Amino acid sequence: MDVPSFTLETLLAETPVLLAYARARLHDHHEAEEAVQDCLLAAWAQRTEFSGRSTLRTWLVGILRYKLLDRLRARRRRPDRPDPSRPAFADDDGVDPLESCFTAHGAWRIDPTHAMSALADCPRDSTLRGELQGLLRLCLDALPDTLRRLFSLRELDQLETREAAELAGVSASSAPVLLTRARLRLRDCLQQRLTADT
Repeated sequence: MDVPSFTLETLLAETPVLLAYARARLHDHHEAEEAVQDCLLAAWAQRTEFSGRSTLRTWLVGILRYKLLDRLRARRRRPDRPDPSRPAFADDDGVDPLESCFTAHGAWRIDPTHAMSALADCPRDSTLRGELQGLLRLCLDALPDTLRRLFSLRELDQLETREAAELAGVSASSAPVLLTRARLRLRDCLQQRLTADT
């Protein structure tokens, strides 16, 4: 039998990072814990296959991504899914929140370039980058579940739009529109939070 390329303690030391990653994708603490447990069990069972060509964390996140996708697929098959007749982009009152971004004539009520210019400055300053990442996480968490899930699957997990749409529970034809709505809402949220801080 081959000697494991990492110890159980080394494996378990990665748990907080994996749990944060899973929570950000699933938005369910208990389900995230179960996914991480599945990941750790699979990694330990396959420990002799770890070649060291990547870091242990990268290898574990790769395993976890598949566990999370399995869970998202299982959610799609559950009978307790959200009402598909309700628009995915609507707030709790059924109103499209993007209407507040535009005047009656279609002009922006906010400056859409402000947050983007702040993003361009961030690589030069690691402190600002960390703060911006925190703001982005807050804004992402503020999105309705369907938009957050679709945006995360497409942009963070880099799935193809069709697969991201399927896992998010939306049609492939509506996914580009919903992704645009998510980006606009994120930009609006970032703009408001960055403007409030200045």
